[in-house]
Amino acid sequence: MALVEDMMRLQPKYGKDLEAGGYSIAKNLGDMADRLVGASQERAGGVPAEARDDALRYFHDVALSLTALVRVYPPAAAALCSESAVSAGSSGGSNGGRDGQILPATGI
Repeated sequence: MALVEDMMRLQPKYGKDLEAGGYSIAKNLGDMADRLVGASQERAGGVPAEARDDALRYFHDVALSLTALVRVYPPAAAALCSESAVSAGSSGGSNGGRDGQILPATGI
């Protein structure tokens, strides 16, 4: 914990990197959720179980990684949830997966 705090104190630029990372994470998760919902509505029978499970594992991995970061460096929560990061996640921008695949390895 002290190591991360010292690093952030010595390299204040990393705080801005956290905010940018929060923006990217929020946008990525929002886009992935939109694609998953769009694919479930477009495909007869919904999204195949394997693709759905892969997407859920991805969301779970991201949640665990963010939780671990905030545990070792609590101020990261504020940086990740800054107004710029939050607005990225709510802006949409996806068209339900029609322009790309949710998980390329599964073809969805």
